[in-house]
Amino acid sequence: MWTLVSSFGFSGSPGEWAIWGRATEEYHRAHRPAEPRRDLSYGFESKILVDDNILVEPWVGLRPWVSAENYEEGVRMMLGEAAVNADKDREEGAFRTQQTIWGLIMDTETEEIHLPERRVLKGAHLLAEEVFDAGRKDVTLRQLQILRGIATGWSVVVQGLKNELKAVDVFLGSVEPNGPVQPKVVAEANEEERRRKEEQAWTDLWDLFEALRWLCARSETWGTKFGGRLCDLLAPRERLACPGQWEEVVFVTTDATPHMVGAIDWTHGFATRETTKDIGPWVRMAVEEDEEMKIHIAEFLALIAFACEVAHKWVGRMVLFGGDNQLVRSWVATRRSKVRACRLLIRVLNMIEMRYNCLVVGGWLRTYHNEDADYITRCTDEDFEQYLRSRGYQRVHLQGSVRQALSDSERFGPCFLSWGEDEDRAEILRLREQRLRRQIPTGVDIDWKGVLVREFAEGGRSVLDFEDVRRAAVVRPGPDAVEVLAGSLGPDEGQKGFKKMMSRVGERTWVCIVEGPHTSDWGWREEHMKVQGGWKTYVLKFVTTEFGECAARSRCALIAWKYEAETEDVEKLVIRAATARPLSAVVGKVREGTESLAWVRPWRVSVEPGIPRQPLLPQVVGHVWRTAEGERENLHGMGGPMRWPLKAADGAREALWVYDRTGPAGHVRQLTSEEIWRCQGRSREEWQERARPT
Repeated sequence: MWTLVSSFGFSGSPGEWAIWGRATEEYHRAHRPAEPRRDLSYGFESKILVDDNILVEPWVGLRPWVSAENYEEGVRMMLGEAAVNADKDREEGAFRTQQTIWGLIMDTETEEIHLPERRVLKGAHLLAEEVFDAGRKDVTLRQLQILRGIATGWSVVVQGLKNELKAVDVFLGSVEPNGPVQPKVVAEANEEERRRKEEQAWTDLWDLFEALRWLCARSETWGTKFGGRLCDLLAPRERLACPGQWEEVVFVTTDATPHMVGAIDWTHGFATRETTKDIGPWVRMAVEEDEEMKIHIAEFLALIAFACEVAHKWVGRMVLFGGDNQLVRSWVATRRSKVRACRLLIRVLNMIEMRYNCLVVGGWLRTYHNEDADYITRCTDEDFEQYLRSRGYQRVHLQGSVRQALSDSERFGPCFLSWGEDEDRAEILRLREQRLRRQIPTGVDIDWKGVLVREFAEGGRSVLDFEDVRRAAVVRPGPDAVEVLAGSLGPDEGQKGFKKMMSRVGERTWVCIVEGPHTSDWGWREEHMKVQGGWKTYVLKFVTTEFGECAARSRCALIAWKYEAETEDVEKLVIRAATARPLSAVVGKVREGTESLAWVRPWRVSVEPGIPRQPLLPQVVGHVWRTAEGERENLHGMGGPMRWPLKAADGAREALWVYDRTGPAGHVRQLTSEEIWRCQGRSREEWQERARPT
């Protein structure tokens, strides 16, 4: 029974599909070409997952097409003439060296494998929801199941991720799909111990959310993180049996004494040697007691810190780690430990595998075979330098990384964030700082009775966003209220609009907020306010999608104030999203009955899946030509935000064309004015109110 339903993932799935699919596979396997001189003599072979069958054949004679005809014959014979979808077969059924197979893009010419970008974006958009923030315990079973399914798909190509997903499984025993989850912990007689285990389960889950956000944060690294080679899908021993794999293996050994730790990358010629005095502070911070355990953790820390520095050389390779420390070997092999410090370092090891698509395999190397690593932990500094010269090795220093980890631990609690690449470290720090800020109460106690917001609107602008926010407070301003002057400016030639807004500054104006395009001269505006009015200023640069809008444009905000106050850096108070809301979350499907009006078949549609993109910017998936003589226009996908529509000199707004895979083939559709309005962060009710005739 389990075999029948496991393909669908739940116990109520239609298990008969597994039987029918297996029957077609066996029928196909029982046949071979009728012309062996032309098509080879061995039998056909295919693999099926429920109803999705994959045919892989050598391009010899007519063999691929004979194999396909034979399989379709078996399907029709057992399941009926309509069982083969001719339209889908024409679209996806051709033999190609690059195909999407069971959700993965496989290329048999280059022997590479990649996760489709839309699957990465699906997880990134889900993780952008606030319910996955650290400290939140209202995540539902349904939300966790969706995340687990997405991450399971990622783990096929992302090395190390499978080890981290155990943190989700602890919460999947809840019964109510829409209710909050609770961790499954072993019943303890001690109530305090039970609570400690529950808190540890929540901490592990939040750490996983953070690791997944980090994994999909930088789109320029997706090719490495979510791609690899076909041989990477094999188990280590099977992978090493493939031609050329032994030559690509990286060998790393470590050793430790009570006073020294060392590590060697034999393949690339790197070596390190540090005293336990240099790395000891982090170990003592992470392991307050158990002196015997500290030497083992010191050696494990040396391995992890060394890997953080040199792992950029390990991209796509298998790393065989050897040492004579059974505990360290066990931590690397099993990725489990009851010691908090080890769990922290194991997570870093998993993240190294995710980032560089490498696989670290733990091995056992007896002491009398671990001669070099044993030597560098016992020799003098002069002997070590001589060893490096004789071998031609480059020394790697770890003191800076460990000191930085100690400093980070003082800010965020025990952690190791000292990556060799600045961009990766910056992204991890950003996520940790967001996590820290979310755990600190940030509610601002504002006496709205003492605040009056006045908005400067040029050109007959009727939408007053700043005043709408003030009205939401309900309380009307009192007679002694101070004034906040705010306004959104468009392209402002000669600073005319800005000067006009500044002319509205009154004696009771305490704060000014000016928001506009990033191309404006914000330096001149800052200087003008400082010289003319003695204002203190700060310019905040941002993309609108970082703050929840589904319409992307690059903007700046000038914040100016006159009162004396000790203020923190404004940037530190701002929490930005790593990914944008997709169009699909706002626009939705075409309403039933309006399909003929919504979908347009232009003269030409060109879908180009290789166009690079950024997670905060619109997703251009191709181009569209309305007529044969028409100009080329961008075609946007539903997986990214909308581009803010530009305005022509005659006042007309540009048309925004989107490509929806669920729509009719060869058709695109133009976003309506209401859809653009909603993507800009406003509601359907506000649109209907303004569209209602007066």
